[in-house]
Amino acid sequence: MSRHVTQQELDAEDPGLERVPRDEQARWIRRVTVVIDRLDPAPDKITWRVGRGLHLLLHRPDRSYRHVEIRPREADAHAFARTATAQVRFTGEDPDDSERYWLLAIVASLKRVEREAGFARLLAWSETRPAPALPFDGRDRKHTSGDELLVRLLEPCQAACAFCSCRSSQPDMVASLSDVQQRLEDGREAGHELVAFTGGEPTLVKQLPRFISMARDLGYRKITIQTNGIKLADRAYVDELVEAGLTAVLQSLHSHEAAIHEAIFELPGCFEACVQGARNAVAAGLIHGLNHVTTRDNLAGLVDYVEFAHRELGTGSYITFSMMSPQGWGIDRIDLIPRISEFTQHLAPALQRAGELGIPGHVPGLCGVPLCTMPGFESHFLEYTQTGVPDLQTRSYGPECADCRWRSRCSGFWSDYLAHHGTDELIAV
Repeated sequence: MSRHVTQQELDAEDPGLERVPRDEQARWIRRVTVVIDRLDPAPDKITWRVGRGLHLLLHRPDRSYRHVEIRPREADAHAFARTATAQVRFTGEDPDDSERYWLLAIVASLKRVEREAGFARLLAWSETRPAPALPFDGRDRKHTSGDELLVRLLEPCQAACAFCSCRSSQPDMVASLSDVQQRLEDGREAGHELVAFTGGEPTLVKQLPRFISMARDLGYRKITIQTNGIKLADRAYVDELVEAGLTAVLQSLHSHEAAIHEAIFELPGCFEACVQGARNAVAAGLIHGLNHVTTRDNLAGLVDYVEFAHRELGTGSYITFSMMSPQGWGIDRIDLIPRISEFTQHLAPALQRAGELGIPGHVPGLCGVPLCTMPGFESHFLEYTQTGVPDLQTRSYGPECADCRWRSRCSGFWSDYLAHHGTDELIAV
C-alpha cells in the first residue's frame, strides 16, 4: 500500500502561510488517490505539492517517479483526461500499463469528489499559488554547469525574489527525507567530490547540519550551502555548520543598497542581517561567495557593489555576477530581464574593478551570459574551463552559433529570451 506524505518531508521552518490548511489539503489528496492503494502494483508512496494546480509524484520502486498534474478543465490544451471541472496531465515518457491504471484511478476519484465545495475550493486556490519546485526524472543528464552536485532540499524561503527559479521542475529537488542520503551516495558513486545544498532556503531545514555531516562522512571535499545569509547572522549557527563539515557558502546579496536589496527580497529590514551573515561566514574561515543576480532594478550599481564588498569583506569573498533568467517566477517577469548587451556594459567595468581590488569575479554558466558576448573576459567564465554542457530544453542557439569556437563549451541561451529579443547579440567567435 502506498504511503501518502507531503512533498516536503524535511523538518523545515515555513515562512509562508497556507490559506487552505495543510491537513485539509492532505484529506483531499488522500481521497483523490485512495483507489491507487488498491491496485497491484501501487506506488511506493505518493508525495504532493500545490501551485498552478495540484501536483502528485507517484514514486516507483526504483526511486523514480511519475509526475501528475491536476488543474482546472481548460487550463492546458493537452491532457490525459478531462472530467467535468478538471484535467489530468502527466509529464515525461508515455506511462506503462501500471502507471496508466494509476492515472485512470485518479480520474475516477476526481469524478466523485470534484463537485464537493471543499475540493473545488482547493483546486481553485491551487491555481493562484506560485508554481512549486518539483523533482523530475532526468538526473542521468547534465543540467548544470560545473561538476558540483546540487541537492535542492526545499522550496520555502524567507525572501520572495521575482526571479526565483525554484518554482518549476527541478532535476536536483529531493522527493523525500530518505532521498537526501541516497542522492549523496549516488553522487559519490558517480565521482562527485563537490556538493551544494540549495533550496529555497536550506538553512530553514533543521536537519541541515546532519546532511552536511553525512556529506563529509561520505568523502565530499567541498560542501557548500546556497543561502540568502539571513540565518548566518547568528554566529553560533555558523559555527555549528562549520563543525558539521561545511566548507563554503554562496550567498545571495543583490545590492549594496539596503533599500534595493530589501525590495528585491520583498523582506523589509533584512539587509543588515544578510551583511552580518556574510561577515560571519568569512570570519569563520569559510570559502565565501556573493551572488549578485542582476535585473533592471540593480543593473547600474555593479562597480559600487564591488567596492562595497571590498569594504565589508576585504578579499575574503569572491563575487558571482548572474543575470536574471526566464525561469520559475522570472517567466512572468521577463520585463525585469536586462538585455545581454546592457548587462555586459555594466559587468565589464565591475570585473575590472574587482581585479584591481584583488576580488575574484566570476560569470556562471547557465545564470550568466554566453562567452561570445564578452571577448577579453573569457577567463572569468565558468564555461571557459568546464567540460561538457548542460542539457536543457529551455535553452537554444542562434544561427550565428554554428561555427563559433565556443560551441562545445556553451549551452546556448534561454529560448524565451531569444524569442523575445532575437539572436543579434550572439556573435560567432
